[in-house]
Amino acid sequence: MTLDHDALREFATGYAFGTLDAPERAAFEEHVRTCVECQQDVRDALRLAEGLGQSVEPQALPSDLRERVLRAATSWGRDTLPFVAPPARTTTRTGAGRVAPWLALAASLAALVAGTAAWTEHRRALDALADAALARQQAAAAERALMTLQANVTETRRAVQILSASDVDRVDLKGQAAAPRAAGRAFWSASRGLMFTATDLPPLPQGRIYQLWYVTGAAPVSAGLITPDASGQVNTIIAPSAPVRPRAFALTIEPEGGVPAPTGAMYLVGSF
Repeated sequence: MTLDHDALREFATGYAFGTLDAPERAAFEEHVRTCVECQQDVRDALRLAEGLGQSVEPQALPSDLRERVLRAATSWGRDTLPFVAPPARTTTRTGAGRVAPWLALAASLAALVAGTAAWTEHRRALDALADAALARQQAAAAERALMTLQANVTETRRAVQILSASDVDRVDLKGQAAAPRAAGRAFWSASRGLMFTATDLPPLPQGRIYQLWYVTGAAPVSAGLITPDASGQVNTIIAPSAPVRPRAFALTIEPEGGVPAPTGAMYLVGSF
């Protein structure tokens, strides 16, 4: 049975009250494992059912009912049987044709106990489904957090390798007319790579990106594409790629995807 969310959601009340047939129940249980909205609908239906049960006014039982039932039970098999009025519309009889009201009462009590047990198991099954869905969500969040942590550890290790390299050089980059408040710093190692940081970079226009350049004696060489965060900050590690020791670094804004040679205004510039 393949149904969409809206159709399956209509099964929530029937699921809570145990009135679905086998295919409907199987389809709904498969769906409710991952649907928080339907889980809440079933909880609401269960609370409604409990409220209906609690809304019935309790009725006092006859004071001599217990004694009468016990007398009837112990008299089974005798020629005379004390009269106990049977429940309305109930006619339970023995093989000899005698009315056995205590047997009807016992059957009713057994049905009540069985129904209560089934209701309890139903609630437990629903709670287990909700707990399983929550556990899956928490596991996915934990996995994403672990991946982020691993990426941060890797970046930190690469930064330490560059900063501690024997051939590392530092270059300070100053903001140009297009971004006078911006500032940057490059730590370049021919053997380990480049660590670049910047602050107060202007927001990027739609369809544009920052591009960092190695400025060499022959021509600028692209070092990489850079996207600052919402505050205009950048912290990035770039693998060694300059064919020769650069003379300077420059940052421009270029079309998204980058260009082979700078075309835009300079935002940051710094030389050795």
